[in-house]
Order: sequence, then structure tokens, then C-alpha cells
Amino acid sequence: MRLVMDENGDVHVTGMPLLFADTLGRVPALLESEDPRARERLAPRTFEDDEEEAQWRRLSTPDLLHLIASRAETVRSDLAALRWEPDGPGDTFALTIPAAHRPAFEAALNGAVQSLYGSSGLSQEELQRNPGELGDLDRDIALLRIRWLTAFLGDLLMVQERGMLDDTIDEMEGDDTDDGDIDGDGDGDGDDDEPRA
Repeated sequence: MRLVMDENGDVHVTGMPLLFADTLGRVPALLESEDPRARERLAPRTFEDDEEEAQWRRLSTPDLLHLIASRAETVRSDLAALRWEPDGPGDTFALTIPAAHRPAFEAALNGAVQSLYGSSGLSQEELQRNPGELGDLDRDIALLRIRWLTAFLGDLLMVQERGMLDDTIDEMEGDDTDDGDIDGDGDGDGDDDEPRA
């Protein structure tokens, strides 16, 4: 998979594997999930005191829900332009992320990781393992999708510096040779920290 940023700041993604395209297609629904575990990851507790927390949620929840819905709609509109590559290396797709949409797209990817992490019930120990090792198909797929989305978010940030990036998302299944930062906290150690908020 290749990411290229043009002179306008638009990011053109080509060679996108079918299963990753499917994962991206789930991002809006992950942001809009009503699963309490997902909602807790998207809007974690702020105050220890119950009254302060309740007041904070009364004040902040409408704005937060509006922001999440806006990000979901931005991604949904961009994904509507996802196209199959007839001359690609196989069943691959291409997508353009407009420069103006990049911040919302990046925030949506992070939110989707949080939502999926919460709703899947994966533990910190399980985040360190490889897809296929958990003994449960749904959890293995959730782990793979978390890795893909986290890697793609990192790629979007990196391509802004490099201008072009050849990604290895299509080679990640069962590969434990990446940088270990599968928990998405940016420290490269892959342990102790939950996916970043």
C-alpha cells in the first residue's frame, strides 16, 4: 500500500488490500457505537467525584457527541469515493483523503481504535500477542483491525513529513517484526499503556 501527499496536501492511498478497505469502512460505525465499553473509551471518566463527573458530562456530552458525529460523517463521505483499482496488484482499492479532512480523519482513526479496543474486551496482555494466537476468531480479528488502524494513523502522520510512504499493512498478518507500538501510545514499547485517547 502506498501513500502519497500531493502539492495541495491531499493524501492519495493506493494498493489498499480488500480486508483493510473493509476495516476502514467500519470506522464510522465504530465511532457511533452504542456499546457502553466503546463509549467509555471515547469519553473516559474525568473526575473521581460522582457529582462533578455527572455535571461535567451534562455540559460536555452534547459537544462531544456532535464532534464524534462530525468526524464519522467526514470519514463516511471520503469512503464514498473509495474505488477499486482495475490495474492494481490484486483486489486493491484507492482512496483520496483531502487535506481539509485529514485532521478529522486522523482523529476518527484514533477514536475507532479506542472504540474497538473497548468493545472487544481485549486485555493489555492480549494486545501484545499476534492475531491468531487468542483462540477466538472475533478477538483475533479485532486485534488485527486495531493494529491496522493504528498503523494507518501513524502512516498518515508520517507521510506529512516524507511526502510518500510505502506501507506494509498488507504484510502485517502474523508479523511480529513491527516497532512494537501496537498499543498506539507512541512510545514504541508496546506495553503497559492502553491505546491512546
